[in-house]
Amino acid sequence: ESERPKDKIKEEKQVDKKLELRNVSNVELYTVENNKYRHITAVDGALDSSLKYFMKVKSENFKDIMLPVTKIESTTKNNKEVYKIVAHAENLIQHENNVISNDYTYY
Repeated sequence: ESERPKDKIKEEKQVDKKLELRNVSNVELYTVENNKYRHITAVDGALDSSLKYFMKVKSENFKDIMLPVTKIESTTKNNKEVYKIVAHAENLIQHENNVISNDYTYY
């Protein structure tokens, strides 16, 4: 029996989607507790490393995006003690100093 054209398996093409962050208007920190997101309004010391943290990135022109946080550390920026929060996503494009990075950093 010969194959009919419609029976042939079509080759799937993988489309690499890129996520570009531009015109960020606000960033919020969340954690997941008991399968629910909880908004973190203030960071006042050591964060619980056993919890998963997410950064909600809001943009004027795009939908809100939740990115998994990979690192939170205390640092100094412009002579002030601040927290550096780093989120990571594959194919994330953040234009900062004309460098494209998979990480998004917020202070």
